[in-house]
Amino acid sequence: MVYLTFFWIVRGYAQSGSFGNTFIATSGEMGIIGVQHNFQQGSGGELPGIVKTERTAPQGYLSFSDGATYQSATDNAHVDGYVRTYNTSAFTFPIGNGTVYRPLSIPAPGSPTSYEAAYFSVNPSMATLPAGAPFSSTSLGTGVVGVSPVEYWDLDGTVATTVTLTWNAASNLNTLAGGVLANLRVVGYNSSTTTWENLGQAAITGMLSGTGTLTSALSFVPNTYSALTFGVMASPDLSISLGQPSPVLVAGVTSSLPISVSNIGSEATTNPITVTLTFPADLTVPTTFTTGNFGCEVASGVVSCTSTTPIAAGASTTLAVPVTPTPAAIGSFPTFTGGTNTPTDSNPANNTATVTSVSAVQPATLVVSVKAWLQGAGAQTNSPTLANADGLMRDDLRVAGLLPTTEPYTALGYSAVVATSIAPSVTATTGADAIVDWILLELRDANQPTTVVRRQAALLQRDGDIVATDGVSPVSILAPTGSYYVAVRHRNHLGAMLETSVGLSGTVTSVNFTNTTATYGANAQTSVGGKYSLWAGNANGGPGTTSGQNTLIAQGLGSDRSTVTNQVTGASGNSTGVNTFISAGYQQTDVNMDGKAIASGQRADNSFILNVVLSSSLNSAAVNSFIITQQLP
Repeated sequence: MVYLTFFWIVRGYAQSGSFGNTFIATSGEMGIIGVQHNFQQGSGGELPGIVKTERTAPQGYLSFSDGATYQSATDNAHVDGYVRTYNTSAFTFPIGNGTVYRPLSIPAPGSPTSYEAAYFSVNPSMATLPAGAPFSSTSLGTGVVGVSPVEYWDLDGTVATTVTLTWNAASNLNTLAGGVLANLRVVGYNSSTTTWENLGQAAITGMLSGTGTLTSALSFVPNTYSALTFGVMASPDLSISLGQPSPVLVAGVTSSLPISVSNIGSEATTNPITVTLTFPADLTVPTTFTTGNFGCEVASGVVSCTSTTPIAAGASTTLAVPVTPTPAAIGSFPTFTGGTNTPTDSNPANNTATVTSVSAVQPATLVVSVKAWLQGAGAQTNSPTLANADGLMRDDLRVAGLLPTTEPYTALGYSAVVATSIAPSVTATTGADAIVDWILLELRDANQPTTVVRRQAALLQRDGDIVATDGVSPVSILAPTGSYYVAVRHRNHLGAMLETSVGLSGTVTSVNFTNTTATYGANAQTSVGGKYSLWAGNANGGPGTTSGQNTLIAQGLGSDRSTVTNQVTGASGNSTGVNTFISAGYQQTDVNMDGKAIASGQRADNSFILNVVLSSSLNSAAVNSFIITQQLP
């Protein structure tokens, strides 16, 4: 090994070189003047490739004059100790410690001066050099919350400069920075205050788990600081949580999805805050909206909200995202995924959250007040054209205790009827609000009226009001808010539907079939006592999926009178099978709704059916074989 205690001036050649095994002793200086120095890895000796200098003051130096440069510095070929530069241009110090090469860079000083630097691969808290060591990692200045326990640099000079530090995987910055590159800062140990101070972050490159560079934001006088290293500042740490939609999700109704963003870090946010929300395709969100301090926009199923209002450490802010399920979402349990971000967030691991609605999406509750009239109950039992004397429909089935407590339409083949039942007390009401029978309401698609969106069984009062199963309230139907064709059906009457769709919502909408001819088709209803009424006599009634269910026939193939006769002659108790047998009960063949099915005789249902057909204004020839057809699409 060569020991130098004098100036070695290299001049007159384009390049100089070193193979290591060189030690520059106390107060020694080897100078590279006006040439490019080539660090080469030696093949033998005590320090192959390494130029070592004395680190204890007064130090030894490898010096570079103004204009002198170098190349090929590596882990195995560099200066293990102090380098001095007189360059007026930017300079990178080829320094390291043992087989660790960790250069430090400064920009051009702009005027002649000198800087010295060395690298120490030692925990600053255990340092013995330079003067002032050790540099306790717990002596932290304002805002600094941690410093590297792996390494530090000593940079000396009297002219202010910025500095760029370098790292590799051995620096273990991933742990120091909490996995967030943006958290890193250059910090300096102030020899006067004996604390680590923040020198900022002007630029950063690379990967925490690999290699990179960090440039200070502040220009500082190097002699102010005994050591430089990597540090982290107090920083925000955003966490996000999603609440349940409120109110519960209902198709066609807007709910609010709460999002809470909390800063559980040690510093307020200083950069824009972004919150995102991914939502299912069968829900909608306004294209743009504001919530709190956030402005939001939607694209491709993702809500993106931004705010520049800081969130203080320990504080939180809340957003409310309006979400509206479409009918396609009914029955589903939507899942939402939220995220938040700010550039200096110290812990991205808690920046996402997911919530699934605990309640399935419900159809909207529409409230409708419908009025309708049944010819069978609104007319006298022996004449379908003569109204009852009191101007109300008869409630013979209720009086006889024949009304079932469960709706009859599912058993007749109607699909997807909202199952309903009544308490026995509901049938105790008398007078105009007494219950006549079960009736069926249908909501049909406004664009395609052949499509039934919802079927709801309800109760018909003597005055024509159709009420809910409590016997009093308007009918509530679970369906999305919107426009529908409203149809009314009965088990032994022909159904009718409004000619145009009506808008329905949670506010009561009135529909009156008894005072309007504006029904779908031609002659969809008849008239009894000045009230439009559903045609009675459909003993074969049903949803219309089989022959005869949507027609009224007095004579001929599939006639309703034949159905009455067959039911009566085959009734339990009619051992002789006579036409005059009276079959009491809640029966579809009881078309005049007096509680008895009668094929022949006084108040016979067959006579009632025949008179309905003969009384039709369309049956001008008054023929028994005329067919009245239900006017539903």
